[in-house]
Amino acid sequence: MKTKKILRKLKKIGEEKNKLTEKLHENQSKTKVKCKGNHISISNVGCGKEFEIGKLTYIQTFWYEEPYGCTGGANWHEGEGQWSCPLCGVRNRLYNKKEIEKLKYRFKNIVKAHGHSQIPDIDK
Repeated sequence: MKTKKILRKLKKIGEEKNKLTEKLHENQSKTKVKCKGNHISISNVGCGKEFEIGKLTYIQTFWYEEPYGCTGGANWHEGEGQWSCPLCGVRNRLYNKKEIEKLKYRFKNIVKAHGHSQIPDIDK
């Protein structure tokens, strides 16, 4: 097989791979999550509606490690993923939905929440 022919085939395969990857990402962004609230308090019960993750904002939480000793701590660590319901405004936790957390880059966008910072109504 000649080099030019091989290169044409590789180019075609690369283009097909790119199309399939784009289709995969599109399908992943249609994954649905249900608003159940965070179950921390009775006032945070969700509305029960389902939403495609590609239309929601992923909230990446961080937690702070207090300083200790001479050089320990004083660091922010990545915590759980969350999302805020566009209908009822309740924040939903994804700590027990690892398959959804793996798709965080398929959400509409990602915001960072350090500590108990308040996120404005980002998807309303």
